[in-house]
Amino acid sequence: MRKMISTTVLGLFVAFSSHALAAEIDWSMVDTALGTTASVQGEVHRYGLPRNDLQVTLDGVTIKPALALGPARL
Repeated sequence: MRKMISTTVLGLFVAFSSHALAAEIDWSMVDTALGTTASVQGEVHRYGLPRNDLQVTLDGVTIKPALALGPARL
């Protein structure tokens, strides 16, 4: 009984793991969804997304998000 359960679990693991490896990412669809293109270095795709939702003031001086707060990286 124990051997049959182990064999079943192993079979399910192999079946589902091979399906996940077969999927390729269509980066043009990601670019479209984010509304920007990535800078590609090897297998790394970097998307710069500036923060337009922040209103930061330090000692009475308004800080622009692009200047000091940096873009979010995905």
